Amino acid sequence: MISAFLFAFRLWLEGGITKAIYPLLAAITVCAIAMVSLKNNYTVIKGFPMEDERTKKVKMYAAGYAYYISLYIWLALEFLRNNNYINQSQIFVLGMVGMAVSFVISWLFLNKQENI
Repeated sequence: MISAFLFAFRLWLEGGITKAIYPLLAAITVCAIAMVSLKNNYTVIKGFPMEDERTKKVKMYAAGYAYYISLYIWLALEFLRNNNYINQSQIFVLGMVGMAVSFVISWLFLNKQENI
């Protein structure tokens, strides 16, 4: 978020406000979506816990599977880097995005199972 604002400020200094509008709008949109999502997910209802045992267990299993999958993602990225398909600066971003996507996919898969 802060980096988007700094990027927009740098664009504003270099070329004017028209170039800086898009990163600012993207940052404000992400902030608004995050605030609404946090409000909806973490509203405490009197007498109910915020997370139950099944939710904690699904998150724990999903994190384990995502870690296991991310090892293979990092190995594939290292193979692609050594064969000059992607450059060094893209590896970290692709690895982090791959880890996040593998967590979301494993969480969605495990959340649908009833025997957890």
